[in-house]
Amino acid sequence: HVQHRFSGLFGMIASIFTALKNVLIGFIIAIYLLFGKERFIAQIKKTLFALFKNDTCQRMLVVGRKSHSIFTTYINSNLLDAFIIFAAMCVGTTLMDIPYAMLVSVVCGVTNLIPFFGPFIGAIPCGLLIILVDPVKVVWFAIFVLVIQQLDGNVIKPLLFGESTGLPAIWVLVSILVCGGLFGVVGMLLGVPVFAVIYLLFAEFVAGKLEKKNMPTETDRYYDTEAYDGKYVEPKQEAE
Repeated sequence: HVQHRFSGLFGMIASIFTALKNVLIGFIIAIYLLFGKERFIAQIKKTLFALFKNDTCQRMLVVGRKSHSIFTTYINSNLLDAFIIFAAMCVGTTLMDIPYAMLVSVVCGVTNLIPFFGPFIGAIPCGLLIILVDPVKVVWFAIFVLVIQQLDGNVIKPLLFGESTGLPAIWVLVSILVCGGLFGVVGMLLGVPVFAVIYLLFAEFVAGKLEKKNMPTETDRYYDTEAYDGKYVEPKQEAE
């Protein structure tokens, strides 16, 4: 039994050191990329123009710029939103004298980075931790979390995100489920901007096909219309 315990302990220590090593290597690579990003981007452009046609390269660069804009806006807005939730939780839980106020605030702030499911992922274990110390306080904690999340969903997030992703709510949910199932927590965090880029490219592809057929590209035009043999037909006006 002692041997098994030591082997398990050494395995856990080895896993921790491996994780720390990977984080350190990733941090060093990120620093090198940041310092040399202009030259690195120039080399990528040079390679693209050497391998593909000019029109294709220009299209790829446009897609790259749009993807960069979507990812940058989404990540920055998400981080700011998480910090606001952390600050609000920290003030609220401290005033209500909630047990483990700082730990609870950090967990709720970090898990808030995950859309839809993040607040529940953070609030449920925090509530279980609080109920072990003070069962009455968990009721006040639950009410406070509900108020904060309503405020976040209806006021804070719309102000921060606006139309940064252009992704309908249903596709946000699908992106979290699909990417979360494939890539875990990382997929849940980055699934939305990835799907937003795919959605943008597909929307532009569909719009281009419709323009070639001389058909409208606005979705609203297709609610009460019919298309026959590829020809766009306006809805009939009812006689007054």
